[in-house]
Amino acid sequence: MDTMVHKVCPLSWLLQHLHQLPKRKCLKRLSQGCAGVNYRETVGPDSQLLNQSFIGSDFLKLQPLTNLKWYDYCFSEVVPGRIVRSLNELEAILPSVQRDKTIVLVSLFDAEKMFIRNLLCHFENLDTQNHIFIGSGSELFYDLARRGHSVIDADMFIKSKASYTDSVKEAYVVEKCLELRYSTWVFSSNVLLVDKGLLLDRIRSEEYDFYIGESSGVLIVQSSLATQKLWSNELMPSIVSSATKNPSPQHGLDFIHLVKELLEQKGKKVKTVETMSIAENINVRSVNQWLEDGLDGKPVVYWSHEVDSNTIQTKLVELDLWLVDDDLSCKAVICQSVIAHYAENSDLDGAV
Repeated sequence: MDTMVHKVCPLSWLLQHLHQLPKRKCLKRLSQGCAGVNYRETVGPDSQLLNQSFIGSDFLKLQPLTNLKWYDYCFSEVVPGRIVRSLNELEAILPSVQRDKTIVLVSLFDAEKMFIRNLLCHFENLDTQNHIFIGSGSELFYDLARRGHSVIDADMFIKSKASYTDSVKEAYVVEKCLELRYSTWVFSSNVLLVDKGLLLDRIRSEEYDFYIGESSGVLIVQSSLATQKLWSNELMPSIVSSATKNPSPQHGLDFIHLVKELLEQKGKKVKTVETMSIAENINVRSVNQWLEDGLDGKPVVYWSHEVDSNTIQTKLVELDLWLVDDDLSCKAVICQSVIAHYAENSDLDGAV
């Protein structure tokens, strides 16, 4: 009986003080039992449950929430409050966001809450951690930051006497990514990434610096010194000039249209996404065609902004791409890090 009591760590102590312990030592002790307990010799009421080196003047003091580390359901650390309001802040945050030298920039201007939540569930399933959102500062937008997602507040970003459009602000984000040698995938709010690996394979099989889907709302800019110079020295001045003279309410699509138009004017090689069998318009085919062919190997789906939300939701449900329930929470949480861990251990066991 005594052994069982001492092997169970007090939950309140664990919740209050787990974050104060060095990570490796904490994990090691959790795997062995309570810290300080010698199960061979000193089990009983006289055993020391705490390592004296961890007891300080503030040991029993509850720390403010801002000092605590936050974790998601998969025990991955979550960093809330990453809100970008300037180029300097953007430069500071991008290295922690990028994965494999790639940034996924998602434009959320005028996006509806239910589609944003559905997008987040897809990112969870794909283990997409290198995304950053740009949009107008709203309660919904700041809620993303509280949940641990990096966001760019377009209302505060790039302060200037000139009234910059959202397209210009997106262009500055791409420019900063290229300066840091990161490739950039730009998606409008009407785009859903469903297979990250397949999209990456399709891009690697081509030899283009720019992949543009004007109707699908996709722009992929490959990082290189030549691309960075072209963007900064030629495209940026033209984008600023064009967007200032001809502002458009179409946000992301307007930005992608501008880039495509300017590249064509300069005679640069551009690969059209719609000709690569990468993106599928879910408004085009009938339900029977979807049931017969599915996505047909398309890593990206998109829809027209003119189609009403209920129709889009119905299409996504039919394709099993609607991953949220009635309260807009993910129907399932897939812990990719845990899956990868078990897969790695299984491979090791098989090798032995």
